[in-house]
Amino acid sequence: MVDSVVEDLQLSTWEASDIQTEHLERHCGPILRQVGVQICKRDIFQLFQDDSLTSVPSVVIIACICPPMSVREQLDGLLFKYLRRRVDATERRIMYDSLAFESAVGQLPNATVVSISRRSDWIRATSAPAAVVTMRPVPGYTPTQCHHGPDELLRPLGEGHDLVARISTRGPLNPAHYEESNGSFNLVTLCYQATLKGWRVLFTGQWDGSLCHGCALGVLASLPSNYIPRSPEPRVAQPFALKVMGGYTGVYAEYFDYARDRRVQTLLSERLRRLAEQAEECEEWPVQELQPHVNINTAVMWLFATAIGVSCNERASVSS
Repeated sequence: MVDSVVEDLQLSTWEASDIQTEHLERHCGPILRQVGVQICKRDIFQLFQDDSLTSVPSVVIIACICPPMSVREQLDGLLFKYLRRRVDATERRIMYDSLAFESAVGQLPNATVVSISRRSDWIRATSAPAAVVTMRPVPGYTPTQCHHGPDELLRPLGEGHDLVARISTRGPLNPAHYEESNGSFNLVTLCYQATLKGWRVLFTGQWDGSLCHGCALGVLASLPSNYIPRSPEPRVAQPFALKVMGGYTGVYAEYFDYARDRRVQTLLSERLRRLAEQAEECEEWPVQELQPHVNINTAVMWLFATAIGVSCNERASVSS
């Protein structure tokens, strides 16, 4: 049960999401709903498709994210293409963390993006400017292992007690303002300030929801008793980042469109090949669907593309 001191307050601008919400619903989902947090299914590589996120100031928080089983084959193939070598499970996880951070920054220019990982995991540099600092522990939060069934007990993640945070420095909030005297980063304080401003606070890839829950309790305990959620402060929307790869220049959404078109062409070619081999009409679609291929291909291209600046409202994409 929510503490009586905070049970009447509401976090109506907060959201906890994941690509699947079974674990969220079984663990922290119900108590988060009690304090106004929305629970929904959301893919971190398709945030740009939600207009309510792209143009408003927000905080996006990713913590100890791990590639789902459904994307590993496609991810390994693409990483081999760009790195020219095979990756092991550890490097796959670290690369996936980089994909999530870089794509979130590229999709949401008005967001301060926070990516949390273990100190024992090396952090791959990305083109998005960021600060990397020691993470102050969030009371009640312990990272847990993923990829087990929703009916199994949560298991603490090894070395999950020692965390670092990577925070984008071009978002609406300055990471330096949330460093304590010992240099550690206070995530709860950042969430508190965003909440007071009426900004969106999005926890994505949340698994069991325990990080969102820990931050929510910390923020609610600090909010004044007469707190009323207010409309976001008016801000001028920031332009989207531009990247170039192989002669093509575009924003993240345009890279997504390119990856989708490529996947459709692949599916159609396979369809035609099978029809030709059978010499008769094929009644069922014989190959895989668009996802996760489109999302992963977009994110990998975006990670390895070269940043060149920001877009203008009237800009047209350029391709070779």
